[in-house]
Amino acid sequence: MSAQCVLANNSSPELAQKLAAWVISPEAQKLALDHAAYSPTNTQVTESGAAGEQLKQMQSYVKNAVVLDWKTINQNRPKWNTQWNRSVEQ
Repeated sequence: MSAQCVLANNSSPELAQKLAAWVISPEAQKLALDHAAYSPTNTQVTESGAAGEQLKQMQSYVKNAVVLDWKTINQNRPKWNTQWNRSVEQ
């Protein structure tokens, strides 16, 4: 897995945004699939053979992904942590 973030106040914001856009492009993600066994998250990437099966599986995961509500999670985290700790200690 990999992740990418463009840092705020960096010295080359336009270049950083261009790089971020390229990394998620079908072209870049297909290269990563072909040369590094990376599973693309861009659903426009196509492939055949064994890599194609891997790609279909990953694209299925992406289509069914759940976006987490981090604001709600962070607001409730202390209470949930306490509940978890009590459950584990029992």
